Amino acid sequence: MIWDVQVPAVLPELLGALRVTSVMSLGIAIVVEYMVSPQGIGRVMKFAISYSSVDLILVGIIWAIAIAYLIDFILVLIFAYVLRWSTRGKAELKP
Repeated sequence: MIWDVQVPAVLPELLGALRVTSVMSLGIAIVVEYMVSPQGIGRVMKFAISYSSVDLILVGIIWAIAIAYLIDFILVLIFAYVLRWSTRGKAELKP
């Protein structure tokens, strides 16, 4: 009963929480890269800020946004496949 009824009932509600958590974890990863990593988007932004290079800062922001959209799109595709029976899973793919 748990696998046939309760788990499928919880999956549509899990979609929103998983989308928010995945994008928020990307932001946290960039902040951690900013503080201690020898490479990554955060490190590039740290050097761009120290040299007052606005174009590099914007490139770092655009890359972070692009990666966040890509992660979100992949999650929506996965949940649209898993939630074929749900209207919530199908509504996410409409443009």
